[in-house]
Amino acid sequence: MEINHLLQMTDDFFEEAESQLSISELPSEDSVYSSRVTSRRTSYTSTNGPLKLGFVAGVIKHERFPAFEKILWRLFYGNFVLRHAEIKPHEEENMAEDPVKKDVFVVFVQGDQVRGKIRKLCDGFHASMYPCPNNAYARKE
Repeated sequence: MEINHLLQMTDDFFEEAESQLSISELPSEDSVYSSRVTSRRTSYTSTNGPLKLGFVAGVIKHERFPAFEKILWRLFYGNFVLRHAEIKPHEEENMAEDPVKKDVFVVFVQGDQVRGKIRKLCDGFHASMYPCPNNAYARKE
């Protein structure tokens, strides 16, 4: 059940991100010029294209999510993108005694070391991490 919700919600997150990218404006001449000037001043700025972000996806108990989010901010100083949504149980699941509220989360970061640290943090919060494919076809499959 958790992996079905995770795949569905991550698919929604990716579709929303793709639609926002397609709506965004093309860069103006001034912004291209300023990025070239910036790249000459600093050696770490890249104008070769968009950054390649990896992600960690999982499910965590609803009451643990605020502390999880706060520790992410303290560890990585906001150098990540976090998306989450509460899992809405189906009607037949509501009949069970006291359903546990859970949230699906996706953390987008750059770098394998950072993803490793986030996985360790998820282990500490007893979050269930699931493999999530990168492309839409594999997620639907």
